[in-house]
Amino acid sequence: MSSDTTVSSTNISAKFTHALADIPHMSTETAKPSYTSIYHFLDKLLENASSVPYPATNLGHIALVLTDLEYIAINGTAFVPPPDPGPTATIPTQAAGVNPTGHVIAQAHRDHTILTRIYNTYIDTKQLLRNIIINKVDDKYINALKHRITKYNNIDPITIITHLKTNYGRIQLSDKTANSKKMATPWNPPTPIENLWSQLREGQDFAQEGNEPISDATLARNGYELILATGLFTTSCKTWRLRPEATQTFSELQIYFNGEIDDYESNSPTSGSQGFANSAENIQNMIHNELQTIFTQHNPDIFNPDQENLPPAAPAPEPAPAPTQGSANSSEVLSELKNLVNALTSQSNINNNNNNNNKYNNDRRNGNRYQGRRNGRRDGGNQQQSGNQKLPAQGLDDKGMPVTYCWSHGTTSNLRHNSMTCMYKKDGHKDASTYSNKMGGCATRAGLRS
Repeated sequence: MSSDTTVSSTNISAKFTHALADIPHMSTETAKPSYTSIYHFLDKLLENASSVPYPATNLGHIALVLTDLEYIAINGTAFVPPPDPGPTATIPTQAAGVNPTGHVIAQAHRDHTILTRIYNTYIDTKQLLRNIIINKVDDKYINALKHRITKYNNIDPITIITHLKTNYGRIQLSDKTANSKKMATPWNPPTPIENLWSQLREGQDFAQEGNEPISDATLARNGYELILATGLFTTSCKTWRLRPEATQTFSELQIYFNGEIDDYESNSPTSGSQGFANSAENIQNMIHNELQTIFTQHNPDIFNPDQENLPPAAPAPEPAPAPTQGSANSSEVLSELKNLVNALTSQSNINNNNNNNNKYNNDRRNGNRYQGRRNGRRDGGNQQQSGNQKLPAQGLDDKGMPVTYCWSHGTTSNLRHNSMTCMYKKDGHKDASTYSNKMGGCATRAGLRS
């Protein structure tokens, strides 16, 4: 009686969690293996090994890439490799007190088939894991183990791993520093908060390996600080702080803020993660327009594409020598930019907090129109106070006259009136629109004074 006992390596590798191309290298032509590179490699290799089933354990073939002590620590008992069942089934004989009936013989063949499949799977998985290792590290770092004839065929995967850990896997101070910095990387919505949880958990595991364990309480505090720093969840963070300290665990932090973020995204003025993204887009548009104003004040020609068509200006009197003038102008611009970014970021955080914690601003259009009128009055006042300073133009009309542009009202020769300063903004008004980029706004000449 015969049965198919072969095992396909393709079928085994198909069970792997990570394809070979997705597993990181431990070395390059110019860089030796390091603790960090070995750590990230093993993270993927362990998942692949455990994804191939093995009887009597839910850990698959992970024992092939762990030391005996490491395996016992997670399984409780030592791993027993499957024996080679031999080429044929063992049939009980009458001498053994068993009558070899047809049923007994058939069962013996079935058992032999099962044992052979288990053994072949074990052998082929070992070979595949070994091949992954030797394909992800330069040979010069492991060839001390290689036999002149058999190469690595008789070398177990864990032997190569142990060699790499022993010779190149010592955690350096720079590794610990890099891990701390990675754990402190700011979380920036709309990036999923799951990225933050993974960042913290991986950092905790890394620190444990470096004999600098991080408690769950510390991990929860670090996660809270990163969420608070976004400026989006002030009320939620306050609620978290008021919870009993015993409940401020990392697992509770994940449950609590996962719920808060789901609620925010479901009830924000726009659907999904766009509630996060809009504030960033608004800042970008505001900075674009404010930069245009600043640079135009310092050099009006920058944003005037038709400047060559203007009549030649009267020659300016020759300035007195001022070797530091360029530096002074640069410092002035940089100072204005710094103040601008700080102001816009502060205003954005305030707006985001209001959207997140109050959830009562359902009529954004009315709010935008009010804010537009207030901004228009403020910016108009600022320009009036500028005295004789030349007002910024965005281009020239068909008569060669300097003009600006307003999304709601169109092209205007009133240089104080543009999309940003407009006091009577229509629905859908775009502050970022300009004479050269109208963004689908009004195409006629403005007839409204502002």
